[in-house]
Amino acid sequence: MRLNLLDETRAKEDLRKLKILSYNVWFAENIEPRIRMRAIGDIIQLHSPDVICLQEVTPNIYAIFQRANWWKSYKCSLSFDKAMTRRYFCMQVQLTVVYQLLMTVTIRSSTRIHDLGYADEMAKLFPKLFGQPSASLKARGLPPEASLKIGVILSGGQVPGGRNVISGIFGEKIVNFNMTKDSTMYGFRGGPTGVMKGKYVKLTDEFVYPYRNQGGFDIICSGRDKIETPGQFKEAQETVKRLDLDGLVLSKLPVKSFGCKQFSYSGMGRELCIAEVSTQGGIPLVVATSHLESPCPGPPTWDQMYSKERVKQANEALDFLKKNPNAIFCGDMNWDDKLDDETRAKEDLRKLKILSYNVWFAENIEPRIRMRAIGDIIQLHSPDVICLQEVTPNIYAIFQRANWWKSYKCSLSFDKAMTRRYFCMQLSKLPVKSFGCKQFSYSGMGRELCIAEVSTQGGIPLVVATSHLESPCPGPPTWDQMYSKERVKQANEALDFLKKNPNAIFCGDMNWDDKLDGEFPLPDGWFDAWTALKPKEIGWTYDTKANPMLSANWKLQKRLDRFSVSLRDLKVESINMVGTERIPGVTYVKQRKGKPDLELPVLPSDHFGLLLTMAER
Repeated sequence: MRLNLLDETRAKEDLRKLKILSYNVWFAENIEPRIRMRAIGDIIQLHSPDVICLQEVTPNIYAIFQRANWWKSYKCSLSFDKAMTRRYFCMQVQLTVVYQLLMTVTIRSSTRIHDLGYADEMAKLFPKLFGQPSASLKARGLPPEASLKIGVILSGGQVPGGRNVISGIFGEKIVNFNMTKDSTMYGFRGGPTGVMKGKYVKLTDEFVYPYRNQGGFDIICSGRDKIETPGQFKEAQETVKRLDLDGLVLSKLPVKSFGCKQFSYSGMGRELCIAEVSTQGGIPLVVATSHLESPCPGPPTWDQMYSKERVKQANEALDFLKKNPNAIFCGDMNWDDKLDDETRAKEDLRKLKILSYNVWFAENIEPRIRMRAIGDIIQLHSPDVICLQEVTPNIYAIFQRANWWKSYKCSLSFDKAMTRRYFCMQLSKLPVKSFGCKQFSYSGMGRELCIAEVSTQGGIPLVVATSHLESPCPGPPTWDQMYSKERVKQANEALDFLKKNPNAIFCGDMNWDDKLDGEFPLPDGWFDAWTALKPKEIGWTYDTKANPMLSANWKLQKRLDRFSVSLRDLKVESINMVGTERIPGVTYVKQRKGKPDLELPVLPSDHFGLLLTMAER
């Protein structure tokens, strides 16, 4: 009996689809919990979701689920011991191994074995494993003593247990398919590419045995390539036909991590549960779930709706997740569109975001692509005020053509921008009283202080200033042109000018070297936002190690970019780096004298940007 390869359309869809189930299972223990949980289990078995996000799970419900057959196919975010200590909770379960078999199979569980003469000793040695049911594969419609040919692929990033997946499938091949010794198993090398290019190794006892109970994927190696174009499916089909395969097994072990993040406030102990996974094609995905604060009206006021808490938790969750290229937030949000949307609108009016970014004036390294990436960051975070450094006329023109530009008022006209080599500029969504510039008393590089007087939605006056202080430029013959005195003098001039304002911010590329320049000269009542909010994080915004685009440069790690703050009517809530991810699919060639050229990834800039979030007091 010979089984054919699935048609291209079906195979392509099966590999590309991903299912996520979110379900509040209801913690009511007095209304048939076993029957209800079995029904939910039937739904899970029917749809076979890749990730399951559950809310209102109790210890009893956890135990019911844990005894179900479908549970064995998943990895759970919460251990049994931890689950038993909590009243009710959210949890996530992730499908750990998916068999994409080009044959019909069923799953059966073996009965427990207690009749061994040494059962007691085994139970003591393996208290959590002994006596547990084991899953096995059984092919339908195969004659006794069938001779089969099976191929196996490892796909995606390496995770623990990859070799044992192959060892397990190899064991299933021998034991449960009633195969003859003529049955054959092939391992395709390097992931899906191995199938397309016909690179494989014949798996034998001698080949597989040394890898048993060893972590990693290097038994045949993995890959992140995809089989998705008609040509790729044709190549894979030709390989399968050439080897006369009965089945192809694609192993997926996608869980990178499970974690929980406590909300800054929750009277009900609510939290954000996060699963970092990857799709069959190796695409990273973050799936998060929560059970946001529940409305609980009761006497005497009947107004305990907890809308502010719910909105704050939703904002915290989405702020945490939005840095990921692929993210999903699901669960029981307890959301009241009328009440919570009104609360959120009030909160949004009180919040204020300011972005500072040295965009890097390098015109020889993909300026259009990099500026579009910075535009994506602007659209993602929607800052109220933007302070940019190292803007060139070309970069100005690229920004001016972007859709997000229309939402802002710019401090510099097009005509004036075209007359300058590079410069700082500011953009504002907020009402602008004035834009201005103040020349420093001395700068050999034409540096200046750019000032925007704006007012918040609540009418609070705010002065936002930015600059690009004098840059260190060591060179022959002395190599000591660090311009520290100029930089310190410029910082003092800027802060002396700004300190008369009740609400003032000084941000930008300060080119500051704490060792050479000393402590930043903050007046009384001023503070550094990064050190105040993230005292345990170094905060290097120029980092040749963290920024792979700069990895061929001399090692340099400095906190060049800063936010200095003095606020009477506002308070800072958070500060975060942006632009820390490489731009997908974009590289450049770094030429080196006397050394081979290097192909390096491209990031939005050589600096990381800083995003400050504030709120009205």
